Amino acid sequence: MLLVLPEYFIPIFLFMGVYGMYHGVEISHPLYSVLFLDLIFPLAASILNMFAYHMVPIEKYVMVANVTSAICIQIHCNCWCATSIIRYFYIVHEKWIHDKVPNVRKQSLVAIIFTFLLFFVFLIPALGYPLSLGKFLINKKQ
Repeated sequence: MLLVLPEYFIPIFLFMGVYGMYHGVEISHPLYSVLFLDLIFPLAASILNMFAYHMVPIEKYVMVANVTSAICIQIHCNCWCATSIIRYFYIVHEKWIHDKVPNVRKQSLVAIIFTFLLFFVFLIPALGYPLSLGKFLINKKQ
């Protein structure tokens, strides 16, 4: 039970952050939509971990919790990387952005898609090496 105890408190704080951000800032802006995504993912992962604790054996729960934590860290890093890139474009090329994509909602959609593309691109080396190592070890045993 000590293993899952933080999972019962984390969603409360994350929900307060999501609620405060939803009502406090304009999340249709690309920068804030990416930061909002950065709060939504750990909230969903924490809720998933709470349910997984009650539905699967403890060994599987540890695996699920590790995977969701790793994905949350990866999303967090990608969101802040995308935020830095968005800030750069808004500071240096603001006129160009508004000329090319005048609709802020479309800018937000592009920012979210860019964040997910970063996620999958940066996931390739993180998963590629362990998968290739696993194939190497399987081939070596045979």
